[in-house]
Amino acid sequence: MDDIEIPENVVIPPDKTSSSIVPDVPGKITTIIGSAKHAPFSIVYSVIVWSFIVASAISLIIFSLTVFNGVKVLPLDEIKGTWAIFIPVITLALGYIFGKSGV
Repeated sequence: MDDIEIPENVVIPPDKTSSSIVPDVPGKITTIIGSAKHAPFSIVYSVIVWSFIVASAISLIIFSLTVFNGVKVLPLDEIKGTWAIFIPVITLALGYIFGKSGV
């Protein structure tokens, strides 16, 4: 009874450490934006953040050029025009996020 007999038709799986299969390694893009369901939200989040950064930078440049050139009137039309370009992009991205998540 001390001996354990293994029938001949039973296959013993090899040790997992000795497997020749290489696990799936994510690429550079996957590490940046994520994968599967998280990738679209990551891209939309990046669009929103960069839209705010670029529109703020352009507005700041317009404002600083006005101040340093000695103009007494603020260029509100140019700043409004800058934000008029980026606000639709931001609202479109927010609509995608809230429409997809079902909130």
